[in-house]
Amino acid sequence: MYILVGDRDYLLDIALKARDWFLGCGSEVVFDKMPGGRHRGTGKSLLKGKANTILDWFSARPNTCLSRNVQKLHAHDEGSRRALRSVKRLPSVDNLPSVLR
Repeated sequence: MYILVGDRDYLLDIALKARDWFLGCGSEVVFDKMPGGRHRGTGKSLLKGKANTILDWFSARPNTCLSRNVQKLHAHDEGSRRALRSVKRLPSVDNLPSVLR
C-alpha cells in the first residue's frame, strides 16, 4: 500500500490508521508524509511527478489481494474465466492519460 499524505493534512489521522491496519495485515506499506503538506498540496504533488512515483511502485508489485479474490470465482462461469485472465497484470503506465505520466 502506498499512502501519500501531508504532515499538515486534515486527513493525517485517518492515513495513520490506514497505515497501521495494512501493516497489521502484513502488507508492504510506504507511508509518504510530505513535510508542510496540506490536503490540497497532496493533489498538486501528483501533477508534479508524485503520480509516476506511486504508479511505478504499484506496477512493480503484484496485487495479491486481487489474486486471492479472483481465485474464489466459480471456475465454470465464463465471465469469471474472462475476469481471471484480465487481472493477472496491472495496467501499463503507458495507457494512462498524459497528465498522469
